[in-house]
Amino acid sequence: MYLFHIFICVVYFNFVRSLSEVDQSCINSYKSNLDNSFLIGTWYSVCEFAPRLDLPSSNYCRETVIKNATDSDKQRYREGYRLQNPFNIDDNPVIAEAFIYKEMIMGNAEAKFVVYDPKNYFYKEDLYGVRVFRKVSEDYMLVHECRWRGNFKSLLSRKRNITKQELNRVIATINDVKNMEKRRFCTEDIFF
Repeated sequence: MYLFHIFICVVYFNFVRSLSEVDQSCINSYKSNLDNSFLIGTWYSVCEFAPRLDLPSSNYCRETVIKNATDSDKQRYREGYRLQNPFNIDDNPVIAEAFIYKEMIMGNAEAKFVVYDPKNYFYKEDLYGVRVFRKVSEDYMLVHECRWRGNFKSLLSRKRNITKQELNRVIATINDVKNMEKRRFCTEDIFF
């Protein structure tokens, strides 16, 4: 009986640290190359998309700063994530910092692994995510968490203040969001 309990614990812990089917499918679907050097800089969440999103626009403007990971950053993350995980901390890492979180983004494809900073409130040694970053243009990228199965997406811009016309022109080039409702951010306009 004792061996059975050990077996169950080993299976459970391996399951927790293995990729979900949703994440694996997402990684397989978004294999196109996207070097993390494109992510470097300050990004503003200017628009969100969802199948049903009946909300007014907002002047709230979430800012995310992404920079290259230093050797000390890599060491801190290595010490924080010692379990066997599907990601590699040396795989083109960058650090993203926003209002309440700091995280490391790794990978060379559009689908990238994301882990919270070990000093962050959200940190857990076996917690990681897979997020898709798709380059729309030099100034825009579309981002979504794989676990959301593409139902919620965010458009990030290097520009904080953009006109409705420019935003609509960019959105028109993104087939994935044409049938989704949108909510605009970083604007004084209450109407889209």
